[in-house]
Amino acid sequence: RIARGEAIEGATLRAAAAAILRRRQTRPRSCRWRFTPLRSSALLGVSVLLLAALPAALEPSMRTLAAAVACTALLLLAFIDARTGLLPDAITLPLLWTGLLLAAAGQGPAPTDAIIGAALGYGFLRGLNVLFSVVRGRDGLGGGDMKLLAALGAWLGWAALPSLLLWACVAGVAAAFLLRGLSA
Repeated sequence: RIARGEAIEGATLRAAAAAILRRRQTRPRSCRWRFTPLRSSALLGVSVLLLAALPAALEPSMRTLAAAVACTALLLLAFIDARTGLLPDAITLPLLWTGLLLAAAGQGPAPTDAIIGAALGYGFLRGLNVLFSVVRGRDGLGGGDMKLLAALGAWLGWAALPSLLLWACVAGVAAAFLLRGLSA
């Protein structure tokens, strides 16, 4: 549908996803390629990256290019975290500094909002982790989680952190239910 010139919107994307699922169901049993959760998440990831790069291609600017790079970094972090349970500093720290530098260049939230967002993002999760370790005697979060929320605070500003955390919790609960349903 997109190749025919239709707009890229929710209905078109749903139709594309339905076509992929129909194609999966009609594959012969002898086909070597299997539709595993890892492969399907990789396909979803590539689709997300293409959508994230679309604004940068249509209206190139420093902000849209940086956002496409940030989406790539976040997707890479998601895959690494899913496989290893780690969020490497080699990706989270440049993401943090890029958000702060873009804010200083006037391409994001106000610089003070970005700095406060980074500090609150890190500090909030650090405080939760300290509280958890006092109660349970062990860490409940890794440092990568704290650095990632600091980076997101730098990119989005402090005002976006409460809704970001809410949606992250909702997505985590939904993923837990889906994974529980897949393993049952």
